[in-house]
Formats: sequence, structure tokens, C-alpha cells
Amino acid sequence: MDNKLINHLRSFNSKERFYLIGEILGNPSFKLSATFCDKLSEQIGVTVPQDSFAALDYHLDWLYASLILAQEEDVSTVHLNDNDIIKGHQEDMDFIIAFEKDGVTHIVLIEAKGVTSWGNKQMNSKISRLKLIFEDNHCHNVKPHLVFLSPSKPQKLEMQAWSAWMKKDGSDNDFKFIPLSLPCGLMFVTRHKEPDSNGKEITKWTTKARRYVCKNS
Repeated sequence: MDNKLINHLRSFNSKERFYLIGEILGNPSFKLSATFCDKLSEQIGVTVPQDSFAALDYHLDWLYASLILAQEEDVSTVHLNDNDIIKGHQEDMDFIIAFEKDGVTHIVLIEAKGVTSWGNKQMNSKISRLKLIFEDNHCHNVKPHLVFLSPSKPQKLEMQAWSAWMKKDGSDNDFKFIPLSLPCGLMFVTRHKEPDSNGKEITKWTTKARRYVCKNS
């Protein structure tokens, strides 16, 4: 089925890593796995097709532009940057999925963390922009969903400013979450300075184990 909004989302999807990963893994359209679709469907309450549009590191500028252009015939129109929504930088969602169901275009916005921790400053910035992007009259027949993936469920996210659609089933203190499996034994490289035998400070490096929740294979 032809969907104007999804076509615009696809037209902005220009990250080379998307095409590189698709080419190398033999999955150029990023077809979703049946297992992940089941997990995601359970969280958002809508059946997610495996052939949904999918993209990673998707800029919020592109997302907003797609929503606006989907309402217009002439994509070359020059627009006012109301509320300074178009930022001209690379703030993005880690992954997005879009599909149409019963005349509604569902856009799943996925934010993920692996071995790093969640931060409210970064998240609140995205929350503010997502509210500006979606909570206006240009979003007819569009339903956004916000989903989090990480090895363990975030515990300290400040949700006071979140809109109801960002939360799980309208809850005030819960959100949609899917566990992210990471292998055990991941490391990182770190540098440090120490004096040599002559007292001269030199730089050395070593490896340390990352601290995170992992899953033994």
C-alpha cells in the first residue's frame, strides 16, 4: 500500500551505515524479525508487520519534515521554521519503524542504550522536540509510540513532562520497554598517566571490563 508519509520518511533515510549494514548482512530493507515484531506489538498494542519501514539514527529534522511534506503536493515549498523545530543538527532517534494500519500511520520511535547509562538531560531534549513535532494539527491519522531498549529497564527517567502517548497505557510512571541482550565480556580502553623511573610523566593505556547487565550465551 502506498503511504505518502512513509514515502517521505524513506526519502530522507540517507545514512550510509543503513545501506552498508543492509548490503553486508543481505537485508537491504532492514526487514524486521518476527520475534522482535512480536515483542514490539505487545508493547504498543498494535500488530507490527515485518515489512514495515525501518531506519536507524533517524534525524528529528527528517521526521518533522516528513510529517509536513506528507500534507503537501509541492515538496519544494519553503516553510517558516515555527518554534525552531528544524535544528540543523543530528539529534536523532536510534531507530524508527513506520507502518499503516486501518488508515493510521504508526511511527515507533526507539531509544536505546547498551553499555552506557541513561541521562535525563539528553532524554528531556528529545522529549521536548517530540512534543513539538507530533502534538500539533499537522499529525492527522498519525500515531507515535515511544519505546526504550536497554539491558535493564531505566530506573531514573524523569517523566513529569512526558505526554500520555510516550508512556505505557497512559501510566504516569511507566513506559514501553523491551530488554536488549548484550554478550558478556565487553571491554573498554582507558589511558592514564604515571611517572617513569626518571620521574617523567608518561601516558599508558590498559583495558577494563565494562559494567553492565549481560546475557551469557
